[in-house]
Amino acid sequence: MILASNSMTDPSPLVVASLLGAVFFLVAGINAVLKLVDRLKDKPSPGEVQRETSERYATKRDFEKHMEHYHKDRETTDRRIDGLDRTLKKHIDEKVQGLQASAEAGRENLRSEINSVGSEINSVGLKVAGLEKETANQNAWLSRIDDKLDQLKS
Repeated sequence: MILASNSMTDPSPLVVASLLGAVFFLVAGINAVLKLVDRLKDKPSPGEVQRETSERYATKRDFEKHMEHYHKDRETTDRRIDGLDRTLKKHIDEKVQGLQASAEAGRENLRSEINSVGSEINSVGLKVAGLEKETANQNAWLSRIDDKLDQLKS
């Protein structure tokens, strides 16, 4: 046998080649046994995995198309939202202006009513003052009449 020779300290190229060949066949045999075991365990072969992966996942080109479509949709949606935002702001501003104008008109109406009530209060105050003066004059007149009656009685 070649392996049992005494020239192991200085192997010949034939010995090295035969050892490499034996290792190659040993690895190939192990690989074949592992493939057989995988098939028996219902594991897909590498070719099947590649096919399944290519069917399940999108290609880069399809992904880029999808992203382009997504960005276009996003821009359209953003424009719609901006339009709605501007419309709502305009509508709200108009409502606020209307409410402010209505509030200002209400304030003016209230001011005029307050001034009117103030004028009436002043006129009532003058009338009351006039009545008080008249009452005082009548009281003085009645007092004089009462004094004259007292004089006549006595």
